[in-house]
Amino acid sequence: MSKVIKLFSLTLFLAISIFSCQSKDDKVHSLVQKLNPKTDNQIKQAIDFTLTDINGKKVSLKDYRGKVVFLNFWLTYCPMCMAEMPVKQKLYEKMKGKDFEMIAISFDKQSESVTTFIPSTVKFPVLLDPKAEIKAKYKVRGVPTTFIIDKDGTVIGQFKGSRHWDRADSLQLFTHLVDRNVKFAFNR
Repeated sequence: MSKVIKLFSLTLFLAISIFSCQSKDDKVHSLVQKLNPKTDNQIKQAIDFTLTDINGKKVSLKDYRGKVVFLNFWLTYCPMCMAEMPVKQKLYEKMKGKDFEMIAISFDKQSESVTTFIPSTVKFPVLLDPKAEIKAKYKVRGVPTTFIIDKDGTVIGQFKGSRHWDRADSLQLFTHLVDRNVKFAFNR
């Protein structure tokens, strides 16, 4: 009888654990779908990289392990990218102090144009990819393109075009991701 109770308890525990994980993944999927992601050529796992920021500092994606990462590709001569910059800054300010990081990667060939373009109000890291190597690894075909990377390095959404990232539906997604207890592991 004791073995039956232990076996039943173990089975119940496993069933609850599996259901709980599935429910969390379903909620993330639902929140991502509200933002209308594009799934063609989607990268499944974040690809690590090291680039230089506009101040000359080396920055690697792996530096942000354990955080939700908003990874945005853009160009200075893209009107939608320019319009999206203040919106991204608002999101960055709202998520400040949480397990969240925003990275903007410009693949402009001339780094001077990037440093000239960035207003002093932008406080998130802006990285330079003048040879478009990271753009190619992430299979970016248009700008702006944003990847949302979970704490474990999983790309949970790819978004083409500009968005109002500071709206309630976006904040709900990022807050949920930040509050989740997920272990990190970048594979590359």
